[in-house]
Amino acid sequence: MKVALVTGSAKRVGRDIALSLAKKGYNILLHYNTSKQEAKSTKKEIENYGVICHLIKIDLNKKNAEKKIIKKAYSLFDKIDIIINNASIYSKDSPENFETDTAMEQLKVNLIAPIKIMELYSKKQNSGLIINLLDKKCKEISTDFFSYSISKNILEQTTLIYSAALKNKIRVNGIAPQFVIAPKIDKKNPDLSKEYKKLSGTKPILNKIDEIINSDITGEIYSL
Repeated sequence: MKVALVTGSAKRVGRDIALSLAKKGYNILLHYNTSKQEAKSTKKEIENYGVICHLIKIDLNKKNAEKKIIKKAYSLFDKIDIIINNASIYSKDSPENFETDTAMEQLKVNLIAPIKIMELYSKKQNSGLIINLLDKKCKEISTDFFSYSISKNILEQTTLIYSAALKNKIRVNGIAPQFVIAPKIDKKNPDLSKEYKKLSGTKPILNKIDEIINSDITGEIYSL
């Protein structure tokens, strides 16, 4: 059976990704940090599909967290077919209200952790697939969530760099959804609100992951 490691998969988007892969027969390495009860609940749901699910509790803000994840993962399985870097944190800040500690926390989890995981994975295997979860909204020029936007924008470029560096070895792609929760209905523009609703939720993300898995594509950033 195939194996998938999904970071930040106890709840929300990561949970849906893990469950979707479990339905397709993947054993799941479910990484989480503080969401213990949600992780246990998701684990039970995953195991209902007749696959194995192991929980990996690690704080990505800690030193050597990525090494610990990879070490634990390979102690449980000989090979990992897919790694999905989904874990992220965000705090509201701006260019005028910039706090170094807050920024560094977000950069560590959202950028450094997936980079290090990609590096370590590439040293373990000669084939495989990495999908990085990005954020289409970060491409907009906005002063909100300044550090978060920086981390996701740089991760997008890093995704392309790694796809070139690991060409003919490990495929690397990115998915940038615009939003998972649809904006509130705009009474002045109901048609636009309906269009937003179509794009919201995790289904577009799950469909794109399936498309990437069932292809030879690498080096692509998909904006949803």
